[in-house]
Amino acid sequence: MGSLGGHPIFVTNTWHVLPDGGRFLLDETLRFAHPFGQRGLDYWRSKSTAARLPSRAQIDPSEISDLLPHVTLISVEPRPSGQPDYRVRLMGTMMTEIDGERTGQVIEDYMVGNRLRRLRAALDHVVERRQPLRLVSRLAYREWMNGEGIFAPLSSDGAAVDMIFSVAAVWPSSERSIPPFEDDFPVRPVAAEGSMQATCRSFTT
Repeated sequence: MGSLGGHPIFVTNTWHVLPDGGRFLLDETLRFAHPFGQRGLDYWRSKSTAARLPSRAQIDPSEISDLLPHVTLISVEPRPSGQPDYRVRLMGTMMTEIDGERTGQVIEDYMVGNRLRRLRAALDHVVERRQPLRLVSRLAYREWMNGEGIFAPLSSDGAAVDMIFSVAAVWPSSERSIPPFEDDFPVRPVAAEGSMQATCRSFTT
């Protein structure tokens, strides 16, 4: 368990519980419940080597055709402040149905509050550590839905992260064919910031 860069309120491998009862997990152990997350991780690993991160050019849509509706590609755009912009470059149809069409937008264009902070914390972690991260969500105002996604680094030169590959899944919590989320992580409360219920439609990012 460790704090996330410039986001000391969030730590990895810990359930963060929101005032409304929702919770999320930033998981370095990569213990996926839904098979899509594991397949996304396995695909990313198949393109990686010990010395080099995979590039965007190595992501071949024909090799993951059934995952494409669940895929998002996010570019990492440096800013003079040192904190990058994260811009959606590709959004699969399932993600678009959940969250609206966001291609070309930076995450601040359509996120606020804790949802924005948790996604930026996850993306910053991937960029800084050059390692995949699992993000899990349970939302109190849609208790019947669970969300899980992988965020994995891509690099044009094999070293500096300039894009992030994500595969996300959303499913009813009543679905018995998918194991329940693990409860063996510690828990910590998170103060409210912004209105997640009023502004957010997505469960996975």
